[in-house]
Amino acid sequence: GEGGRCMWMWHVASRKVVATMPTCGAVQAVTFCDDKILSGGAEKAIYRWRCNGKLHSRVPSSSESVFSLSHVQHPSHNSYSLVTAGAGGNVSFYFQ
Repeated sequence: GEGGRCMWMWHVASRKVVATMPTCGAVQAVTFCDDKILSGGAEKAIYRWRCNGKLHSRVPSSSESVFSLSHVQHPSHNSYSLVTAGAGGNVSFYFQ
């Protein structure tokens, strides 16, 4: 994003936007997790996007604003753990 309420996925070779991913607040953190894109920002939510830019899910967050996302894959269980940090000193753990 550019500080607005949206992320864009670019095709670098063609220099064209291939997906627009709207959010309710400015995006401040993004990470790839398996075949999903995770994002958080200036709202109480974590977004999971498909790689085609379509929203997969939106999960409530305990932080008013999310500044950091980190995940750990658990291949033997086909799952992952997500840790987020944000405003107010909150650290949240999510298990998938």
